[in-house]
Amino acid sequence: MKSIAGIAVHKAGSVVFQKLLSHFSKEAGLAVDPLSRHFTVSPLPQAEILRKLEIDIKPEGVFYGVVRSPHFSAMSRLKELRLIAQVRDPRDCLTSHYFSLAYSHSLPKNPLKRDVFLARREAAAAKGIDEFAIETAPLFEHRFQQMAILLEKHQGMQVLKYENMVERSNEWREEVAEFFGLKMTRKLAENLDNVADFNVEREDISKHKRQVKPGDHLRKLRPETIHYLNSRFSNILEIFGYSKRLE
Repeated sequence: MKSIAGIAVHKAGSVVFQKLLSHFSKEAGLAVDPLSRHFTVSPLPQAEILRKLEIDIKPEGVFYGVVRSPHFSAMSRLKELRLIAQVRDPRDCLTSHYFSLAYSHSLPKNPLKRDVFLARREAAAAKGIDEFAIETAPLFEHRFQQMAILLEKHQGMQVLKYENMVERSNEWREEVAEFFGLKMTRKLAENLDNVADFNVEREDISKHKRQVKPGDHLRKLRPETIHYLNSRFSNILEIFGYSKRLE
C-alpha cells in the first residue's frame, strides 16, 4: 500500500487523530513511524526537522503520523504520499487555543522555552478571549489557506472533520476505514473505543480536554467578535463547509 501521511490544523484533535489513524494503519499492514516524534528531541525548528526527515521517506508501506500545519508546507515530497487531513471550525480552533494557552497547556521542560511560554500565557490571560481571538485570527487564517491550497493540488486527499470525530464517531470511522481499504470489524471498533473517549461530564479550563462539544465559539465569544471572524474566515468557512450562524 502507498505510504500515508496525516495532516491536521492546530487544535483539531491531532493527538487523538494520530492515535486512531495508527490503529487503522496497523490493521492495514502499514508500519507506523510518526515524523512528529522527532520534534521533542531535536533543537531544530520543526519545519527544518521535516525537511531533513523527508529524505528517507518511503513511498510504500508506512504511516508517517500526523503533522500539524503549518509545518507540512516544508515537505516537498507530500505528492508522493496519500494524504488524510483533519480540520475544525476555525472559530472553535481559536477558542480552544485561548484556553489551552491561558490555562491548561503543560509547561515546556526547557527553561528558556518555559519563560517564553509563561510570558505568552500571561499576555493571553490579560487580553481576554475576544481580543485574543481577533489578534490570533491571521495565524489560523494562514494555516487554513495552506490546507486549502494542498487540497486543491493533491488529488485524492481525504479531509475529515473534528466535529464528526467527536459527535458522529461511527460515520467518521467508516470514512477512515474506507480510506485505508478496510472494513469496520467489531475488534477494530473495540480497539478504537479504547483509544478515544469523547465524554466530558463538565467543562474544566484547567484540563487539556476542557470540553469537546462543537460550536464553543458561540458560547464564549461576543457577537461582534463572531461577526468579525465570520467575515475574516468567509472563504475558509465555505471551502470546508462551516456555517456562519451566530446562535
